[in-house]
Amino acid sequence: MASTRHADADLQFEVPADWINRSVIVWSAPATAAEVPPNFVIAYDRPRADEDLGAYVTRQIADLGRSAQQFRLELRREITFAGRPAVEVVFEWLAPPGVMRQRQIFTLLPGGRVTSVASTATATDFAAADETFGGILKSFRWSA
Repeated sequence: MASTRHADADLQFEVPADWINRSVIVWSAPATAAEVPPNFVIAYDRPRADEDLGAYVTRQIADLGRSAQQFRLELRREITFAGRPAVEVVFEWLAPPGVMRQRQIFTLLPGGRVTSVASTATATDFAAADETFGGILKSFRWSA
């Protein structure tokens, strides 16, 4: 059976060729007195066969609405992210240690996968972290 090799600075392994890369990349601010340091997460997924980007985002929001306690969508809009069409959402939900706030940007990649780029902090820390989040987002480039 054909396989795909994954290799990075720490490890390498092979998976069946038809498996989908759903990697998650997580970066976090240094640990502080805050229970949840601001963090930046990139995740990969594959939409259903009948979904375009908008339908995929609608499904993700509906799933969050059902599973996240006191979920509140504040913003949903179409944007351009690093030169590609994207959908941005901003929302809050209740989780320990309190109200969390997240900006998520969804983009389709060539080949049909979706990339989700999420900036998250507590609602009280989000405004202070947003300048750093904005700098990370402005530095974002797609690899060839």
